Amino acid sequence: MLITPRTRRPLPSPLQVKNSFQLSELVGSEGYAEWIALTAQFTIKCCGQPVWSQNSMHYILSLWTRLVSSVPYMQAEYSTKGAGARLPDTVFDPYIPKIIQAYVRGRLDALASADEAEREQVLAQLDDLETIEDELDQLPSICRYAYEGSALGLTALMDPILQRYNDGLTFLRTAAATQPLDAALGALRMLEVQLAWLTAIIGAVVGGAGSSSGSYYSSYFTASFGGGAGGTGASGGAGSAAGSGMGDEAVDADLTRRVLQLMQAVDMRVSAAAAGVPAAGAATNPLIQMMRVDSRLELSFIYFLSNFRKAYVNEQGGLPATFAGSAITGGSAASGVGAKPAGLLSAAPRSAAEAAAQAAAAVAAEQPSLQELYAAATGRQKVFLAMIMRMGLGDHTVVVSVMITKLMSNLRFWPERADIVDRTLDVLNELIFSYTSGRLLLQLDVINTLLLNHSEEAFPFLAVPAMVRQRTLFHQALARLVFMEDESEKFEPFIAPIVGTLEKLSGVAHVRSAEVMVRALQGWGSRGYWTRRGCTSRCDAWQQLPFAL
Repeated sequence: MLITPRTRRPLPSPLQVKNSFQLSELVGSEGYAEWIALTAQFTIKCCGQPVWSQNSMHYILSLWTRLVSSVPYMQAEYSTKGAGARLPDTVFDPYIPKIIQAYVRGRLDALASADEAEREQVLAQLDDLETIEDELDQLPSICRYAYEGSALGLTALMDPILQRYNDGLTFLRTAAATQPLDAALGALRMLEVQLAWLTAIIGAVVGGAGSSSGSYYSSYFTASFGGGAGGTGASGGAGSAAGSGMGDEAVDADLTRRVLQLMQAVDMRVSAAAAGVPAAGAATNPLIQMMRVDSRLELSFIYFLSNFRKAYVNEQGGLPATFAGSAITGGSAASGVGAKPAGLLSAAPRSAAEAAAQAAAAVAAEQPSLQELYAAATGRQKVFLAMIMRMGLGDHTVVVSVMITKLMSNLRFWPERADIVDRTLDVLNELIFSYTSGRLLLQLDVINTLLLNHSEEAFPFLAVPAMVRQRTLFHQALARLVFMEDESEKFEPFIAPIVGTLEKLSGVAHVRSAEVMVRALQGWGSRGYWTRRGCTSRCDAWQQLPFAL
């Protein structure tokens, strides 16, 4: 607690900083600048020791969240004082990017540390991101206060690791036939856990687009003060964002592009190993198991996809439900990612003005239907499409196809990991149960292929007796897609695998045989389909099941 020299009265406790008007009292106190500087130094040191400060980090980040969240209220207070009122300098603007970078670097260094105990403790947190969820929830508000500077710090940490990982993948492709893979895979595993941490950070930050007040800082400050007075980080870049229609979304696009390209690269690696291997035996094939990435990176991918969906792939995020007409290269559930990534480190413009120019050029080069879609879009949807174009991966249908393909890859290659299957199905259901994204999914090749190939041969987790609940969620999600249209032509092809299972049962002599019991469990796992058809009880489900024949 800081004592001011003049009044000898203490400044309010950090945890007592409210979200309204109290920041103006702090800024006007003597010793405020020194307090901020000391607090920032303390925060950076704690971030550098993530193991020793893990019980305190949530409270430290909470202080900075409350500080930056109070800025709009202080701006509102000074806007009522007339044109001559000068917004005081909050002082903490230069420290925000440094704090974010220190927070991310702390665990990166711990993951590369020679101290096995320290490394294992951070790995345990990546095994279950819910253990640090309180910390991750604080990041969007802090990071988006000075988003461009914070994102530059993130990419400065991520790009060298991506480059080394890209080099490692190239070595695997070229030297796999002549040299042992153990050493190369061991080096990649080290990079994968670091990329898992960076992916989780980006997922948390991008996921805050819908709830964070970061964009509010820029718009309110520009409207009230013209972006000139004061020294708050809210003003940095507000002018360019206002002129282009893109603000934080441009930074979101740069970060998202890196994660999606990394996602495609690792899926292509596994799909290449699975080429020629029967789908039923892919999950147990030693080469495929060796070529799978670290499970923590897969969990981080799922975390990112869930947050990206909540922020953008929905009605509020601006996702069009219209098919743009461009080629869908998302691949299929059985073949993996079909679109080759342009490169893990392909360049993208950083300023909002360059983003707008690139978006316009990309739209002009696309097919007329996509150009018409962009021209007709307004408001949030137009900004969303500009963000998609900035990514450089294709239109919105390609991005959604990449997401779906990743989820299908998880269900195919991780049947023994209930946590990965559970979280993958959660994201799949979120995508399907959203009206806009659900309608869009029906038009994608990857979904049409899935509806024709959803048997246990394509997805081995369906044959695991312990995953009855997961089978139910899977069939329920697919059934919602089938019955999203009143007169669906997809019903007969969709039900064919289930009919095939029942036909196999009809030829078994003994009802109590092991095969019948396993198939019966699988049939009960398909009750999600019958629930969608109106069978709400177990008795109704079992009575309706034979009529599929």
